[in-house]
Amino acid sequence: MNDGPAWLPGCSGADSWVTGQTVVGASFTVPRLSGVEARAIADRTTRAALAARRTHRIADVILAASRAALRLADPDDTVGAAAVDALQLSGGWSRHSAQELLAQNAAGWTAMCLASIVSDELGNPALLDAPQDDPERPGRRRQAIGPPALLVILAGNVPGVSVTAVLRGLLVRSAVLCKVSRHEPDLVGLFARALAEEDAALGNTIAATWWPAEEFSPTAAEWTKRSGKVIVYGGSDAVRSIRARTPPETPLLEYGPRLGLVLLGPDVSDADLEGLARDVCAYDQAGCVSPRLVYLLGDPSAWDPLDGPDAPIRRLAQTLSDRVAASPGTRLTDAEAIAIRAARARYQFAGEDGSLALGAEDLSWTILCRDDVDSYSEVLPRTIWAYRIGAVDDLRELGPLLGGRVQAVGVAGIDATARREIEQLAVEWRVSRVSPVGEMAWPPFDWRHDGRLQLLPLLNWTDFE
Repeated sequence: MNDGPAWLPGCSGADSWVTGQTVVGASFTVPRLSGVEARAIADRTTRAALAARRTHRIADVILAASRAALRLADPDDTVGAAAVDALQLSGGWSRHSAQELLAQNAAGWTAMCLASIVSDELGNPALLDAPQDDPERPGRRRQAIGPPALLVILAGNVPGVSVTAVLRGLLVRSAVLCKVSRHEPDLVGLFARALAEEDAALGNTIAATWWPAEEFSPTAAEWTKRSGKVIVYGGSDAVRSIRARTPPETPLLEYGPRLGLVLLGPDVSDADLEGLARDVCAYDQAGCVSPRLVYLLGDPSAWDPLDGPDAPIRRLAQTLSDRVAASPGTRLTDAEAIAIRAARARYQFAGEDGSLALGAEDLSWTILCRDDVDSYSEVLPRTIWAYRIGAVDDLRELGPLLGGRVQAVGVAGIDATARREIEQLAVEWRVSRVSPVGEMAWPPFDWRHDGRLQLLPLLNWTDFE
């Protein structure tokens, strides 16, 4: 059954349905599966993946998977048109923003990118097809393969990441069982439909549906038991809940909440500020690489007055305003609007404490600035917290709070000496990327999410001696 967001190969019908609601209040339904039905789907999908290992080479998988994924970003394709409609309906994105998000993700879905990831991480892609001679140890062969099935729990805060996660599962030759997010329930199903049209056998290696987070449904129980590894994208509560319900012998790979951090020098250019505005607005700042903390680096006098017409903060405010006008974000929820107003109220006027609040009347962007060195921020759309610091070394006192939490660091207007200090600090804090502002929100296709390789953590290796 493949109605709505669900993609359940071999499921012929449903006696009852489960209704979910997206972040903007759009309703969707998926079949309510019994334990027997969920087990049958998992087994059927796993058998299809094992059969595909015998009939398909990794090159075949890459080509078919890439063609299917790229259709999501083609507005002239029926699949691409449906993907844009889905992001508008379920996430509240404008048509322009939805098309832009899909196009940016698609840059990493090309056959060349997927093949490059396999080659870079394994050296020899044929290791995924059959045992290969080990060039360093004569007489020994080796093969790498993913488990028969992976369970992927998706978050949905960043459109397109769900498809990337499924592609990784396909690249290690596993069946991919997905719990889609209620905030982005449709993209995996659309990708699976497109893949089935490209290659029916590979389309049967994916199963996707949804169940309420608060309920450990029969589907969750059966799919967890039948997966060799579990991958979780989401907040701390979601990760803890899945970990508690995952069999102890099943490895769990988590991608939890992280944030982006920016360091700006006083000579930051208008082009840099435009890049920072793009990073802030991308995904409505919901990504783990999205900049929420901005540190104004240098002698405080270089930043005074903060609210002068030519001050970098004022220039950033104007740039954000222009960017939002050109690329509107999603509709704020009532809870988000209340939280933004409350945050602004704490910074409302520049006073003796050096605080400053800037923002649009419609709450479409906000900058909150303070003199003291701090790391406080909230996950709010297009809202940044800015702090003034004298030197990079002043950030070290925040290590206990930020170490392990920062996914990406953006820099602009920084001299070579400060850049080296920032890079050393990034290593100490286990940061995944350091990049110029303007590139934070769009990691390269081969980046190491949470500091990990993309495929190797999913693989099992067998040596033949």
